[in-house]
Amino acid sequence: MRNLKLMITSLIVILGMAIYIFTIPTIDEESIVHVTAETGDEELLEDVYFSGYILDFSSFHATSEEVITDQSFSYLEKLDGPYNQTLKRLRRKYPDFIDPLVFPTNNYDYNILNSDTHLISGHFENYEGGYQVNQNTVYLRAMNKETDEVIEDRVEREQYREGDHVYVLGLYEEYPTIKVLYQTELWEDTPGNETSILSIGEYNFETKNYTENTLLEESGGFYSYNLDPYQSQNKEIHLLSNPSSTSQESLFVFNYLDHTLTPLEDSNKHFFVGEDSQLYALEQEDEMYLREYNQTGEEVIFEIALELEVPIDVYTEYPQIVASIQDGKLYIAQSKYAENHGEKALPTPFQVLDVESGENLLTGKIEYDTENVINATSGVIEEIGEVADY
Repeated sequence: MRNLKLMITSLIVILGMAIYIFTIPTIDEESIVHVTAETGDEELLEDVYFSGYILDFSSFHATSEEVITDQSFSYLEKLDGPYNQTLKRLRRKYPDFIDPLVFPTNNYDYNILNSDTHLISGHFENYEGGYQVNQNTVYLRAMNKETDEVIEDRVEREQYREGDHVYVLGLYEEYPTIKVLYQTELWEDTPGNETSILSIGEYNFETKNYTENTLLEESGGFYSYNLDPYQSQNKEIHLLSNPSSTSQESLFVFNYLDHTLTPLEDSNKHFFVGEDSQLYALEQEDEMYLREYNQTGEEVIFEIALELEVPIDVYTEYPQIVASIQDGKLYIAQSKYAENHGEKALPTPFQVLDVESGENLLTGKIEYDTENVINATSGVIEEIGEVADY
């Protein structure tokens, strides 16, 4: 009798779970995020995506044709899949490469480079059964996008500085050679007195040769500036931020080719990296200018005044400016926050301008929760990119 009761109880639980899984209410995602062109040529949005998040609901990936949020994924994908929208999109296309990164519980803080021909990743692992990172070994992987061949190498670091914490800060590839930018942190007893060591490793997937050199030791910690660690493009330069630096500036540009780190003066500027590793800045003077600098930020190569239809604020850190140049067109978005807590999410305006003339080619907006389905209080754009990247 007892066994029968247990069996009935188990069946009820299984039936309840099945009903829950298959009756989860669906949401019209177009009502959650909606991309609209208000003026100009809508064709400029055909190969463009906007990624971001809606507060207290989900991250999203939106184009003028479709919207992808966590609601697009199956129950099991939401339950067991990666939390990051970029990782989810990469996993759908390259599961054999992404799954071994996402699911092992001892993988620590992986970084992914998405180049034209390869996916490259670098990460460390925790020691078996513990939370301490094994700093002696870095795991480097490469997948050929055309053949789907994956190379996985366990690389021993022989010349490195031991610290309290280490992770991969960035990657660059000239296949079969890749470069790995590391940050090693030294923690002090007094909070705020941390020190960071930047080092660069170089590895060849064919010869298996590896070298590593320490670049500098600096107070504070370095962070990638406006860069998704799971969707880095293959650029010669990498913007880094260090708010606690002993330098007068807190923004730096690192060059993977000559291994230099150069401070940037950024008091009224928003820096970003172009398609071909150009260093650009949006700068506010009497007008808003787009300027291209040399890769150290010391010389202006080109400048143009922009015909902005919607003003942007380069002096505020939040909400951040998102800028991207694609095929000679500058895409800019800056989200807005409601003035009072609990108010409805405000639309994010965006605009497209011609890089050579500064002419405004399109203005539009990204609206959130237009039918009050989820009571969104904030919507934020974090990235603008090309659909072809996926």
